[in-house]
Amino acid sequence: MKGKSFVLDFMNEEHADVYKENNNLMLWHKRMRHYHHEALFFMKKNNMVKGLTKLEKDSPTCDACQYEKLSRFPFNKARHEEPHKSYN
Repeated sequence: MKGKSFVLDFMNEEHADVYKENNNLMLWHKRMRHYHHEALFFMKKNNMVKGLTKLEKDSPTCDACQYEKLSRFPFNKARHEEPHKSYN
């Protein structure tokens, strides 16, 4: 840091942070737009996808999928069943 700014020096050795998924099943689950785990095993068994690597049998929970499956509270029926007033 020089003064109040960070200096970008292209002459230094390049460093990068890369996220690596430890579980092949989760990696392919995310690549296939959160496709069901059993369907991925079916595709692997029937050679339906090129490059599909060995999949682990343990299926971890996907936070994004769990969030989408949350149920919502019902609407307040009393509020929606009130008769409409006419202003004639």
